[in-house]
Amino acid sequence: MSGKEAQHLYELHLKYGQVVRVGPDELSYVDPRAMKDIYGHHRTEQATFAKDPAFFEPAPNGAPDILRGVDGATHARQRKALSHSFSDRALKNQEALLKTHVGKLLARLAAAAGPVDLVRWYSATTFDIMADLTFSAPLGLLDGSTQCEEWVHAMTAQSVSMTVFQILRRYPAVYHIVLFFLSRSRMAAERKRIWDHTAVRVEARLAHGSDKPDLWEEMTRRNGSMSVPEMHANAEVFMGAGTETTATLLAGLTFYLATNPEKMDRLKREVRQAMPGDDDVTIERLQSLKYLNACIEEGLRKYPPSAIGHPRVTPAEGARVCDGWVPGGTMVCCQQWVSYHYPANFARPHEFIPERWLETETGEFANDKREILQPFSYGPRNCIGKK
Repeated sequence: MSGKEAQHLYELHLKYGQVVRVGPDELSYVDPRAMKDIYGHHRTEQATFAKDPAFFEPAPNGAPDILRGVDGATHARQRKALSHSFSDRALKNQEALLKTHVGKLLARLAAAAGPVDLVRWYSATTFDIMADLTFSAPLGLLDGSTQCEEWVHAMTAQSVSMTVFQILRRYPAVYHIVLFFLSRSRMAAERKRIWDHTAVRVEARLAHGSDKPDLWEEMTRRNGSMSVPEMHANAEVFMGAGTETTATLLAGLTFYLATNPEKMDRLKREVRQAMPGDDDVTIERLQSLKYLNACIEEGLRKYPPSAIGHPRVTPAEGARVCDGWVPGGTMVCCQQWVSYHYPANFARPHEFIPERWLETETGEFANDKREILQPFSYGPRNCIGKK
């Protein structure tokens, strides 16, 4: 509840090792093998480690979505329907849209006469981009519009309240008491307002169509199968998962580059040499910049947007994780921030060193367990927006 769960888990793992029992039926892992054992592909649906329903609260309308749905078959159908919307080809088609919003961000920063709140403008940028991709209409935050500010603030605050609820769910008696009172509070009204706003925007997009390469255009063009209630639920996921997470990473990466000027200088040299002018900036060129991508990888390691892990539940018959037997119905999780800072996984884990992603075969970082870095999760249920 103090916001220091990751640090507390880190100290427990330093004391007790790579697997720690943190509750009556809950195990925490930092061993790279656990990532594959827990989140990877399994032979049958029955052998799969299901998403913990206590952690992934369903959408208000009860419809499944690509993140919170626990049924494997439904997830596979939705992922297939949306896969083309998140492909390399779709990203290329969306390049002009992305550059428009990034250009507005740069103009905002260039016009500032003094210090600026980068967190605010990173958030405005990611919300405008995701709204344009999800609803085919930005929120206008980069243009100075305040029309949707309350909705954005409510969505940001909701991520905090969701974390609190996820912790309280571990204590059923307390959880139901708190829920009894909160269901009549402003929090419940805020939750409904967020949902209603999202649903209205989806309906407007469906009614008016779009001439932009948004997420739904590619899906419908490929005859993807998804009901309107499912589209409402997924739209809420896109706006939540693609906004504050990206803004958080950008803020963290900016901090580490600003406090490590030699890294910043090396990055600037690489970028300016490869792309001297604005018109030279393309997704293809950005993907080819080795040091830039090393900085992003190190930013994800040092400042993962999701500091904790995503819990799963072992199948009824039990399963092996890291060569140890775990009974059925046990909640298991690979902790992100803890795993990325665990000394057995990375050399000098608390330092920002992008070079570790370049020097992979020899030198000080040759034994880094790079495979543990999975900020978008791992396996068939990993984040569809990873690209």
